[in-house]
This record gives sequence, structure tokens and C-alpha cells, in this order.
Amino acid sequence: ACQQHFVDEACFYECDHHAGKFRMHEGCDADADGNGWQMLSMPIKASVCDKFYEDCKDDLFCVNDDSKSFFDLPTCDHATQCKPFKDIYADGKEMCEKLWDDSFVYETNEAQAYTWSFPEGTRNPNHVVLPSTPFPPQCPGFDPDERHCKTSFTKIEDHINSLQQKVVEHDAEAAQRIENMQQQMLNLEEHIFAGKGDEECEVCHLRYHHKDVSSPTVFAPESACRMYAENSCCTAETALNVHNDALYGADFTWDRCGQLSPACQQHFVDEACFYECDHHAGKFRMHEGCDADADGNGWQMLSMPIKASVCDKFYEDCKDDLFCVNDDSKSFFDLPTCDHATQCKPFKDIYADGKEMCEKLWDDSFVYETNEAQAYTWSFPEGTRNPNHVVLPSTPFPPQCPGFDPDERHCKTSFTKIEDHINSLQQKVVEHDAEAAQRIENMQQQMLNLEEHIFAGKGDEECEVCHLRYHHKDVSSPTVFAPESACRMYAENSCCTAETALNVHNDALYGADFTWDRCGQLSPACQQHFV
Repeated sequence: ACQQHFVDEACFYECDHHAGKFRMHEGCDADADGNGWQMLSMPIKASVCDKFYEDCKDDLFCVNDDSKSFFDLPTCDHATQCKPFKDIYADGKEMCEKLWDDSFVYETNEAQAYTWSFPEGTRNPNHVVLPSTPFPPQCPGFDPDERHCKTSFTKIEDHINSLQQKVVEHDAEAAQRIENMQQQMLNLEEHIFAGKGDEECEVCHLRYHHKDVSSPTVFAPESACRMYAENSCCTAETALNVHNDALYGADFTWDRCGQLSPACQQHFVDEACFYECDHHAGKFRMHEGCDADADGNGWQMLSMPIKASVCDKFYEDCKDDLFCVNDDSKSFFDLPTCDHATQCKPFKDIYADGKEMCEKLWDDSFVYETNEAQAYTWSFPEGTRNPNHVVLPSTPFPPQCPGFDPDERHCKTSFTKIEDHINSLQQKVVEHDAEAAQRIENMQQQMLNLEEHIFAGKGDEECEVCHLRYHHKDVSSPTVFAPESACRMYAENSCCTAETALNVHNDALYGADFTWDRCGQLSPACQQHFV
């Protein structure tokens, strides 16, 4: 514990450029008999001194009785004069002020005092202590190369330049994205004006349980049709009932010959969700006049191409399940008139394959299509974009049903989606630029304040000439210390080299005469204060 204090003090002295503010001799070596490294009356926090004393009071040390100074080590008789620190110094105040020949002053006002140690990776707290205390003049004949010194000016300038560059890059990226979206709108406009409709959002051209226009819909967690949440012609209530009697009535339940297997039933559910929720189904409405020319059958479809793989999987999963149709039509719509007591049979005995099943089961509503890029699907993963948006975009939607005047305000069209995205992005650019401009203005004000501070002769707290001339560098600068170095907390800005920091706790730096453990190994806590 004691040794650590010696290590801390040595790192502070060698690495912290603030120590140079308290250089004793203005002329450095010229008027100090070579003692350009000596300090005078630097205020140290009372708590640092008191902890130093507490950790070292029982450790042995050797000084002359008159000076009580560390610098007596070479002349002290270590064989006879070693004694505990508590027998040399009355308290932490005397210890701090005598041990290094008046270099330090015990200061109870800790806001006006320095510290020897701080956590690695944090900003040096000494930067904000006594900012009005000037650094001394440079030593005569000393011409330091300050290019390696990251001053507060250069740090703020670097930050401003970096931020301005990021603003330029951000604005350029946003401008490109906006340009791309505007081109999408032009392409969409051309597509719609050619009579091809809006693939994202349209009037719901089938008129059964459908909404007037497709729109985003919040489905219940247990709903079977959640994949259509982004844009749907079915209501949340409709989606909850696609697999029970409520929607089409008891005569049209698909399990009147007994419960279908789960895999088979899922295809019926998928088809029902597709029919009720996907507005693309409306492209293939059979009757142009809707109810007017269809005996009320405004919901009927004709020849919508479905992927062959969807039909084949449907057949494979259902071939062994029982169903009931009339032999002539083989249609789902025969369910109410089919004799379920005698006419139920496996799907494979009704339909030869997936093609016949898809095309006959719903009265020619669907066509089995092997060119799958030109065909629709009944299902897709929840949370993904509806793949039917890009199928047959040149196929137009039919005219609206006579007398049908849908309210399209709730419809999130491709136009409105892109417009919303552009407006949101433009707003973000404005907010980002405003925030960046404010940050740059704040940093420029910091530079003005710093300029006023430095021109008043008070120095740059972040980076300065190293005004002590011993093992020190010419100017403080960022330093890469070895992992085992005791002084790593000064890595951001240091007057000590990496080599110096490796040797603050051994003979290499100050010589064997000035090792602090000549009376025996100090406790680690005590030694750390010296470091």
C-alpha cells in the first residue's frame, strides 16, 4: 500500500505537465546548479497526503533528522537510521511538505489542489485545477518542437472538421436517398397513369367481407392472416374468422367430412386469407359490373395464375384427407348440396393432381402456372413484404363497381408511403444539421474562450511544453504505455515517455541511491504513493 503512493507520485512528476507550473527556478539549469527539475509549493489534496501517511506510517524509511527529505537518501545511514514514517513525520501534512523539500503544499481546499492519481481511461482531473496559474517561461535556449502536441485548439479543430465532414457525408447520403425515392415516385406515376394501378395500395375490387380500400391493419395475435398487416383488404374481425363457420356459414366449412389434417387445413386458411386480404385478388374479378351483372356475385374471380408449386404442395398435403364435391363440377361451392354421409372421398380420388385441384376446387378462379415469376402465392412469412406486389404489374385493376365511391383517405398508397419517407428524411436532415451546427458553434465558442485564456498568459491546460527538464519530453503528447506500466492513466497526454513510465519504480530512473525501499521493501500501498 505504501509503495503504491511512491509510484503514483513518480508518475505524476514525470508524466503530468501541470507539475511544470511549479518549477522552482525560472532560469532552469542556469540558476539552479543543474537543478532544472526542482518544484516549489504545488498544492496537493489533503486527502491524498493523509492517505499516503496512513498507508506508510508503519513502513521504514531513512532521512536526516533536520531536513526529513527524500533527497537525503544517499547520505542517510540505512544500517542505523531507518525508522517508521510515523516516527519521522507527525502527519500527512508534514510528510507531503517535507518529503520532497517543499515541492508540495498540503491543501484542504481540494478544488484548488492537484492529485497524484486518477483512474486509467478517464480525463486527467488536474486539467481543471488552477487554470489561472500560468506556466513559467520556457528554459533559456530550449526550443521545443510542439508539432506533436495535441493542444486544446487542435483537438477542438479536429472535432469540428470531423463533424463538418460527417454533416457533408450525411447530407450527401440523404440527398441520394431522396433522389432515389423521387425517381421511384416518377416511375410509379408513369405506371399508374398507364392504367396499371398501384401495387402497394388499391381499392378492394372484390365486394364480399372486404374493406373499401386496402390499408394497414392491426391483427390479433391469434389471427391467421397476420402477414397482411402492412396492407390489407380484410378487417381484423374477418381475419379472426377465416377458419370457422362465422365467415361463410356452416354449409361451407371445409371439414364437413371430418377434421382435415393440420397441413391440409393450413392451405384452406392461406387461400381464405389471400382471397379476403390481398388486394391483388381484385385484379381478377370476373364481373366488370359487379353485382349488377352477376346475380349478386360481385365477389367471384376468374383465372388468377397461382404458382404451380403452391398447388402441388396443396395436393400433396391433402390427398389423403376426405372431401365432398359433385362429380361433375368438383367445386367447393357444391358443399351445401353434397351428401356428406355417402359422397365423402379422399382428395386423390377427386382430383388427378395439383393442377386439377387448384383449377376446379374454386370454379376456375385460379390457373395453375408453371412460370412462377408470373404467378401469385397464397402465403408468405409474416413481417416480410408481400411478394405479390411485383407479380404482373402490367395487369390492370378492373373499373370500380357502379355506384361504389370508396373513401381512399385511409389508403397508404405507394405515393403517400414514399412521400412520408421523403418528408421524414428531410426533417431528419434538418434536425441533424441543426444539431451539428449547434455543436460546432459550441466548440467554436470553446476555442474563443480558450484563446482568451491562453492570450492572458494562462497556458493550455490540455497540452503544454514540459517545463520540468529531467527525464521529460519536450512537450506533452499522447503516449502508448506498455500494459505493465504504472503510469497508464496519462496515456492521453503525457510528459513522460513510455520507457520512463516503465522505470518509475526501479533503480533505472533515479539511481540506486534514490530507491525508496533502501530500508526494506515498502508495503504495496505505501509504494504506490511514491509511484
